[in-house]
Amino acid sequence: MSNYFMTTKDLKKMTMKNLKQKCIALKEWIKVMKEEGPALLEEITNNIKQNEILRTTIFHLEELECRVEKLELQLELQANETKFFNSYRDWKRGLTLTQEEQDCINDLKNLLDEKAKMKLCDSVPIDLQVYKPPLEKALKAIDKWRKEKALKAIANLNNQSLY
Repeated sequence: MSNYFMTTKDLKKMTMKNLKQKCIALKEWIKVMKEEGPALLEEITNNIKQNEILRTTIFHLEELECRVEKLELQLELQANETKFFNSYRDWKRGLTLTQEEQDCINDLKNLLDEKAKMKLCDSVPIDLQVYKPPLEKALKAIDKWRKEKALKAIANLNNQSLY
């Protein structure tokens, strides 16, 4: 292609015969471009379209890859969480408390119950005092239910240890 572009200095050096040969070559090149130009342009356009389609496809594949990686991470976290809770449950089942530890837990429950009752007495506004007796009754029923449940659990433990 650089053979077809000449400076003025180059043109002065050329003979008429050389100049005619260059014109003939240029005319052949123009003829070829006219014949093959549209096909080449179409091929270039198709390549651009295919390139755009390829870029879009790659973009969507990368998005999909990110989603898959996030899902894998979530599955791994869930698996680890499940393993932790399963091992915690197993540990809790195998945990036996001494009588002193059990008494401490019961004392703490009683203190919390008393604190709840005290808060019930202290923090009830005057216009809500009508609800105080039913709440106290409910707290007593809960306390009674807990004691009965604890006694049944102790009886069950005693019966199991006999066998």
